[in-house]
Amino acid sequence: MVGKFPALIVAVSIPMVGIYPARAQDTQAPPISEYREINHPVMGSRGMVSSHSEIASEVGAEILRRGGNAMDAAAAMGFALAVTLPRAGNIGGGGFMLVHLAEENRTVVVDFRETAPAAAYRDMYFDEDGNVDNAEYRFTHKSSAIPGSVAGFAHIVDEYGTMTLADILEPSIKLARDGFTVSYALAANLHRNKERLSKNTASRAKYFKADGSEYEVGEILKQPDLAWTLEQIAQGGADAFYKGDIARKIVTDMGPITASSPWRTWRPIKSWNASPPAEAFAVMT
Repeated sequence: MVGKFPALIVAVSIPMVGIYPARAQDTQAPPISEYREINHPVMGSRGMVSSHSEIASEVGAEILRRGGNAMDAAAAMGFALAVTLPRAGNIGGGGFMLVHLAEENRTVVVDFRETAPAAAYRDMYFDEDGNVDNAEYRFTHKSSAIPGSVAGFAHIVDEYGTMTLADILEPSIKLARDGFTVSYALAANLHRNKERLSKNTASRAKYFKADGSEYEVGEILKQPDLAWTLEQIAQGGADAFYKGDIARKIVTDMGPITASSPWRTWRPIKSWNASPPAEAFAVMT
């Protein structure tokens, strides 16, 4: 459930989510692609969303159809990816977002990347001989950071959106509670990582059946614990994640590495730029 320090334990930076609102004058612009070419891009006249998950992308598109703006759709997709793309899109990590405010003609970077736990220290991954313990560095609680995704998504909705956090979370709560169809990609990923995921009681219960067998393509995967977590966030905002029962459960499970961490004071950073590893944003801004 928690992202990794300094990398991600279940890779979370908000997966590159593209939302491109169309403008009236753009309809007269030269086409960016012709259909006589070998690649046929998807076209849209009023808006478009894109993510690594078709289900999550449909959530973003539905938010736009309901009158939400690009920021509402981006946050909704971010939460939906926590349900449908557990290997890369979850609420236990963080990311960056490049926001262009057309009416103000300015662009800002919202940095909600994870922060190191307060108890972390420089040499924590080295053994007594000075070598890096890769297993401890990548696959233990010590490799986790304080997640920023929830604070980041909540911030962009509050600051730039038109809908409430509860509104944009509604589709993701439904997906987690009622389930969604397991794709070939998800089934293959869970199969490939079964041994590691099965070592943890919670991940084993979440991603595999009660008898330990795998979900097959086309079956329905339900995640009631995640649904509860998203419901808490919908009801209490980001504070429910960083100050409420969710935070207490994480700290209890994670142990000393997070016990003294700044959960209650986590806030995203707005700037004109972002430090590494966001080099692409440095170029774009």
